[in-house]
Amino acid sequence: MSFKEKFKVFPTLKTERLTLRELSQEDVNAFQIINSDSDVLRFMAIEGQGMTIEETSKWIDTMNSRFYKHRSAFVWAIALNNSDRAIGYIECTNFVRSSMTDIAYYLSKDYWNQGIMSEAIKEVIKFGFNFVGFHRIQATVAVENKASIRTLIKLGFTNEGVLRKYMLGKEFRDVAMLSILSKDIDF
Repeated sequence: MSFKEKFKVFPTLKTERLTLRELSQEDVNAFQIINSDSDVLRFMAIEGQGMTIEETSKWIDTMNSRFYKHRSAFVWAIALNNSDRAIGYIECTNFVRSSMTDIAYYLSKDYWNQGIMSEAIKEVIKFGFNFVGFHRIQATVAVENKASIRTLIKLGFTNEGVLRKYMLGKEFRDVAMLSILSKDIDF
């Protein structure tokens, strides 16, 4: 199956506790709250703090068009299996020759320190290596975001070092470059 054929049907992923699914306009209120939380967004390379409902609705459409129209990202809403309410998001983007991708993610602070993001990242890693066929998955993380760096290292990522004053969103920040290769996984 070619790389473009991987974009025919949106891939819903399931774990023991989570469903990673397509973003929906029904998520607009949940994402408007998450995208307005400065604690959640302080390390993110996204704009969105203080988004209105209308802006959040457009953001959801933009995220979905990256899969359906541009074939440039897999973007999932993270929801608990016992509820369809979005509690965060995770994406694979910035594909390089169909063999590499960046991941990015965030989670409502109501769900921090429960292993939810580790579970979501692990499922996306399996999807990326086993279904898409990536060779490398990488993440750039603000060096101040110690929790995210610990999570990625726990999942088998290697901290390759610091990219000094790297463009993260519209800012130049020091970021840690972490990666995992397909040969590194044992799950």
